[in-house]
Amino acid sequence: METILVVDDLATNRKMLCQILTSLREYRVIEASSGGEALELFERERPDLVLMDIDMPGMNGCESAGRIKQLSGTLYTPVIFVTALSAETNLASSLAAGGDDFIGKPFEVGVLDARVRAHLRIRELSRSLAEQNQELQMHNQRLLQEQELVEHFFSSSLLQSDLDSELIRLHMSPMSVFNGDLFLVERGPRGGLYLVTGDFTGHGLSAAMGTLPVALIFFRLARQGGDLGDMARELNVQLHRLLPPGMFFAATLLELSPRADRLSVWQGGMPETLWLDAGGKLKGAVASRHMPLGILEDDEFDDSVEVLPVRDGDRLYLYSDGLTEATDATGRMFGHARAREVLLGAGEDRFYALLEEVERFTSRQKDDLTLVELTCRPLPPGGEPVAGEAMPRRWEFGVTLGIHEIRADDALPAISRAIAGIPGLGRHRGLIAMIMSEMYANALDHSILGLDSRMKSSEAGFADYYEERRHRLQELETGSVRFQFRCHDDGEGPLLTIRVSDSGQGFRDGLAPAGAEALHGRGLQILSELCEELVFSDNGCILEVRLRL
Repeated sequence: METILVVDDLATNRKMLCQILTSLREYRVIEASSGGEALELFERERPDLVLMDIDMPGMNGCESAGRIKQLSGTLYTPVIFVTALSAETNLASSLAAGGDDFIGKPFEVGVLDARVRAHLRIRELSRSLAEQNQELQMHNQRLLQEQELVEHFFSSSLLQSDLDSELIRLHMSPMSVFNGDLFLVERGPRGGLYLVTGDFTGHGLSAAMGTLPVALIFFRLARQGGDLGDMARELNVQLHRLLPPGMFFAATLLELSPRADRLSVWQGGMPETLWLDAGGKLKGAVASRHMPLGILEDDEFDDSVEVLPVRDGDRLYLYSDGLTEATDATGRMFGHARAREVLLGAGEDRFYALLEEVERFTSRQKDDLTLVELTCRPLPPGGEPVAGEAMPRRWEFGVTLGIHEIRADDALPAISRAIAGIPGLGRHRGLIAMIMSEMYANALDHSILGLDSRMKSSEAGFADYYEERRHRLQELETGSVRFQFRCHDDGEGPLLTIRVSDSGQGFRDGLAPAGAEALHGRGLQILSELCEELVFSDNGCILEVRLRL
């Protein structure tokens, strides 16, 4: 039941209004004989509507209405003047003082009823809106607290990263409070440096939620000195299990060796990583060879890594597609070619030159943007070796692949797993697997099958090369490849010798020169840079490398 306050200094007027109101509706009506008494009653009773006379002794109706409006706050409490004033100026000043409407004396009962009901409906709407606003404020407060909590988790994870300005420069520009791009870096227990940068599908909170499991897995495996391929595999398994359909994590994982002479790379779904020497000359462009993390089942996943023979002062530039897909006012994208052109054409400070060019080019940011510059420098000593992983001082291991294993063309992963099972070698599995793959390809493709790498001088030649390889492998009737592994500590640390011998015609072309853009001939050249020694013997049927672990 609504409460109506009737304010008039004449008792007859008050009684008449009270009788009319109670006869019209089930109202609760209270009375005040002055403006001051009206304020006291209003504070105590909080009526829903006020019918106010203007011309009263002491505090008149205009003053009282203004004070009532102040006491009402944000809640709408209608004040209707019931007055015999006729001058327009007096009516205007009365309404300006706080009145919401007026009814002239003498009034019609129907008009009074209609005005009262209309303003009570407005008050009810105002009350409902105030309650909804209060609920929204409480909801927003909860969201703010939850956002602060999630931000705390994200910040706690990201702050664990060991950002050394001598090695790494980073720029991250999110589209919203939460960043769908991710960058983490951590030192391994033996002094190496692990790094992951990537881009979750979309942006904002939904994209950023995936950063927590990635951070937990990355820091755990990095601090254990885990193999980069194993890290990529575990991230894929967990993200495939956790992420909703259609969401994935394009990522680049890097591991820089303590001497800064080797850089292992696993890259899936990210733009190319540009590799420059200390003078700014392009040494290579690492393209994504894998699917983004979280898409494939574990048995479909490829954890193989690429190993680059880097040197002191080499720099790598990694960026998310927020950079390459940035658009100008006409809709043109910044693009890979422009990014490469800026980096190769800039002076010493290529990092900021690229950022400035993107900022100048872009009309409006449409995605999270990340740019990383990694400078290869020998790293200060890291932590102690992981307990229980000391490598035996001397060991040997050998395996021969016959014609059936060669035709199956799937023996290398099994050998790689066997090698990784030797204490202390698990963390080198990716590097050793890559070296084995290059040596095996040299023995099988060139010595046994007699294929010529120059067939791969074009993209069409690649298809022809592998079709011919498949055909010759099917027709092969005899052949063998033997792997021999020997490891000993020569006083400077473990030295691994890998010897591959084959039954073919031998390999006679030596180390083929290859530039950064070459499509073939880089395998042996990379091996020669990664290993301390590379030697052919027996007319090219034996290849032996020595690798410092």
